[in-house]
Amino acid sequence: MPLLAVPMDLPPDLTEVHAGDVDGDGREELVFVSRATGRAGVDGVSLTVVSVDDAGGVSARSTISLGAVPLLWDIHSGLHGVGADGPVTLGPEGPRTIANAPTLLAALGPTTPVSTDVVEDLDGDGVPEVVFFSRGRLRAVSVDGRDRGSVSAAVRGALQERSESGGRAQHLTARWPSLVIADLDGDGREDLLLPEGQGLTAFLTGETVGASRLDLRLPVDLDPVDDAAGKQGRRKELGRAWFEDVDADGRVDLVVQHWLVDGSWFGTRAEVALYRGTGTGFGPPQAVETISAPVEVRTIDHDGDGDLDLLVPQVDTGIGNLARALLSRRVSVDARLHPMEQGRWRAEPVVLRSLSFPVDDPDAVAVSLDGDIDGDGRLDAVLVERGEPLQLYLGGPAGLAESPSATTPVSLPPGDDPLFVRDLTGDGRAEILVWGPGAAKGTLIRYQ
Repeated sequence: MPLLAVPMDLPPDLTEVHAGDVDGDGREELVFVSRATGRAGVDGVSLTVVSVDDAGGVSARSTISLGAVPLLWDIHSGLHGVGADGPVTLGPEGPRTIANAPTLLAALGPTTPVSTDVVEDLDGDGVPEVVFFSRGRLRAVSVDGRDRGSVSAAVRGALQERSESGGRAQHLTARWPSLVIADLDGDGREDLLLPEGQGLTAFLTGETVGASRLDLRLPVDLDPVDDAAGKQGRRKELGRAWFEDVDADGRVDLVVQHWLVDGSWFGTRAEVALYRGTGTGFGPPQAVETISAPVEVRTIDHDGDGDLDLLVPQVDTGIGNLARALLSRRVSVDARLHPMEQGRWRAEPVVLRSLSFPVDDPDAVAVSLDGDIDGDGRLDAVLVERGEPLQLYLGGPAGLAESPSATTPVSLPPGDDPLFVRDLTGDGRAEILVWGPGAAKGTLIRYQ
């Protein structure tokens, strides 16, 4: 089937693209983020919300000005966030305070608003909660103004004074505790998890937030001390870690990626370990090792069965391969997938596709494996190299198709992530938005 490309006007000063259900109709809208520097020298933010009709055209467009005020915003059955005075909801008139609960943001002057995860439906009643820190408490307030409870959670800070601009300047930095919103005990409610080092404080959600508390010891130190002297010879270094329900059993799991370094960066590999959630902690590690250095580590539901497979695009960092890359001016990346089978990742990966990137301009090639384009329940791959048509590779039981199933001419704009893939029409088939920061025009591509 062909790909249909529809041109789309983009708002000025565009910097980011998001998607979410803004109007609560169960269908996602595009949310464009524009930033423009104001008179105070601080970027102000405006959001342009675009609804897409069944044919892929724009059916509605509206703009919300956030200005240059300290604000954390999120999309979840509407636009909501956290401002200086507490939780807010966002509409055409700008931020409107839901409940009075002052935050540290009140100490800031002109500030650029930031998108982050602060809204979640904790108890599954259809009314999301804004989760935020206020006066030494981690609070949850429903977007309809109901107080859902709070727990004690200290904010760490640092004070500094130095001469600056002809006078004395006092600097304050504040860091909220790391927060994970996930279901630890598998009861269908989202809990508040605060990991720190090798410990995890879990505030379980019942009728209120923090109805009970668990203090757990994690199997891995998530905040290891950076010991430069210890970075010698063969070693294992923490890359990243995150909490996610990987095996689809309703309980959050812990995923930890380590770098396996053998003396130097050449020949570096990685180990990715899954610690399955037990409801009261985490089980023993189930680890897979890569044969070379991964470009990134992601979990995706490639086969549409509900659990998450492990995607590790890898590049051979051996001296021989790097020498060949310098001669050809291109480097090869293998997209390898470890399918999830019976609660664990298969040790032997499936090579979905080998991709070639120009060494001098890696942004000249864009790849996405973020959506099901044809609606068959499996993720598909979108590939476009500057000056070449966009290519669609459909996913199947054995991986990705060897040859493109459809192509369409498209102009690839500059930018780190010019392919935004989401189902905007609600028909189970994801659309492809080709966009670039500051670009006046974009292209929305649909599978027909």
